[in-house]
Amino acid sequence: MPAGPEGREAVFKFLARDVRWEARADFPDAGVYVGHNGVREFFERFRPVQREMWFEPEEFRCGGRGEGSGPDFVESQAWVFTVRGRAIAHVKEYASKRAALKAAGPEE
Repeated sequence: MPAGPEGREAVFKFLARDVRWEARADFPDAGVYVGHNGVREFFERFRPVQREMWFEPEEFRCGGRGEGSGPDFVESQAWVFTVRGRAIAHVKEYASKRAALKAAGPEE
């Protein structure tokens, strides 16, 4: 998805209107953000320190460009999605793939 404001907004075409986004518990902005407006509020919390935001679904990586000195960053995380119909209804963030797989349940 594109960087900048377009990146922040592009994600909404994949999210259900009543999506529940659970931010990582080890982040300062931990919590549950509900609906498109809730997720926008969550994304806005990053704006003072992150000029651009992008998402890349490759074992999920997210990144952006910082404000001020403008350093780029990339962070690997693991997110578990619940899909309803054709939209993501729930997102739960984890600090590692191992934690996400454990939470998602046993392998079949």
